[in-house]
Amino acid sequence: TATRVNSVGLIVPVVANLPRINYLSSGGTPFILDEPQTTNLNTFSEDFTNASYSKIRSSISSNVTLSPDGNNTSDKLIATTDNNNHSVGKTYSNTIGSVVSFSVFVKKSELIYCQLRITDNVANNGGTQNSFNALYDLENGVITSTIESGVVNSLNPFTSIKSINNNWYRCEIGFTKSSNQARTDVSIFTSNLSTAVSNPIYSGNNVDGIFIFGQQIEEGAATSYIPTTTAAVTRNKDVISKTGISDL
Repeated sequence: TATRVNSVGLIVPVVANLPRINYLSSGGTPFILDEPQTTNLNTFSEDFTNASYSKIRSSISSNVTLSPDGNNTSDKLIATTDNNNHSVGKTYSNTIGSVVSFSVFVKKSELIYCQLRITDNVANNGGTQNSFNALYDLENGVITSTIESGVVNSLNPFTSIKSINNNWYRCEIGFTKSSNQARTDVSIFTSNLSTAVSNPIYSGNNVDGIFIFGQQIEEGAATSYIPTTTAAVTRNKDVISKTGISDL
């Protein structure tokens, strides 16, 4: 399973043995994707209503607007009226000491801020945790701030935001896991704050939220999107070769 961003900004699949000419670059110049083998460890990447996602003081409205692939398959994350944080998230098992990236496509709706969190759960039980958070401005396409919390700061944390199409952004956050436990937790928070905080508390209204699509968890920096359903999916390494007249 391999995808690219085509010339009109849509994520499209590419069959084997064809070059993936990608248009996602800062200058808009196309380039051929040459990526390593990697696995999207996240199941049901386009269905946040699935029971594998934990909804914390939030709800998911399914298939409500056009996604980055041009289909009506993106969901809306909606905050409840509780005066607390509001999120959707999952727990994974990753290789101890590995680089782990968490990426998701996000678009503003009534709310323009989204906070991502990745947690190295050193106690492996929801107790002692080392978390890295980033706040994404979905109106201006920038990361406004980051914050770390826990017993030990996250190792080599990193973030990115990339414009896709139709006001969609691919937001990424990640770090190197400690040498303690394998558990990694990730969360997408709605927020009405313009800076990252350890606990973005506010009262929602059961209506306002953000659009989300295509969650991906990888060991390594984020690569092109790999859609999944009931199981993790691995994309093979790209191998590029050419034939022609040799240089004289």
